[in-house]
Amino acid sequence: MRSVIKKNIAAGIIGPLMLFPSLVLAGIFITVYESESLSELYESGDFSVLIDAVAIFGSFALYGLIFAYPLTIFFGLPAAALLKKIGMFNLPAMLLVSLIPASVIFGIFEPTLEGWFFYGYASLAVALGCWYSYEWA
Repeated sequence: MRSVIKKNIAAGIIGPLMLFPSLVLAGIFITVYESESLSELYESGDFSVLIDAVAIFGSFALYGLIFAYPLTIFFGLPAAALLKKIGMFNLPAMLLVSLIPASVIFGIFEPTLEGWFFYGYASLAVALGCWYSYEWA
């Protein structure tokens, strides 16, 4: 198998899986931020709120894979090939291009600023996963 094909397959498979760590970390951050204080959470020993956040945001990531894999295959990989062809295949350009499908999905499903940040964050996580798996494959 040619090296470029192997790299594209790695990016297409591994990149969308970055939704799990990125969304779970976001859920933990939001939960800790919204709690009274981290020290009170630690002292009480009641980490069920954090466990719930991990479960909820993990399920968001699982649901997000329904969108992430098709968008990566039908938008991300051709966009990367186009950027490579015109000589702009770099991480900043890839991150900017990845916000295009996030903006489209934002307009269809949740037209709020928070929705755009959520979809944009998820899209940037997938783009970073694709970029680094492409570079390391």
